[in-house]
Amino acid sequence: MRKHIEMLSKINRLNKQIEEAKKDFVEFIQDKSYDLEERFAVFRTAPDVLKEHQTYVQRFKSLGDTDRGDRAIGYYCWLRHVERYEIVDTKDIIESAECYNEERDDPDMRIVDIPALKEEILQANLGSYEYDW
Repeated sequence: MRKHIEMLSKINRLNKQIEEAKKDFVEFIQDKSYDLEERFAVFRTAPDVLKEHQTYVQRFKSLGDTDRGDRAIGYYCWLRHVERYEIVDTKDIIESAECYNEERDDPDMRIVDIPALKEEILQANLGSYEYDW
């Protein structure tokens, strides 16, 4: 029984440390007085426990509006291969957007504003979301 109480105590201390670290983490990544690339590097290396994880499809304003039927780039352009209920990591969204910018073959398509997309992810502290559409 003593081991049980010891383990609960360790878990409680760990949860408290995680809570404090998350508060500091969020304050840093959302503070625009620091360089965007430095903040995003910290975000990329942070464990998932410090990030938010949503259970719905996330819309990113910086990716444009696909609902209007115009030629603006939207998140579906590179997520067509994602299965319903699959977890989408926002680091993958950035990598896909960067690839899109490099490989786009239609000069009329809007180039993704990568810094704006990164900032949007940081402000939401969004680590992942479930593709539930």
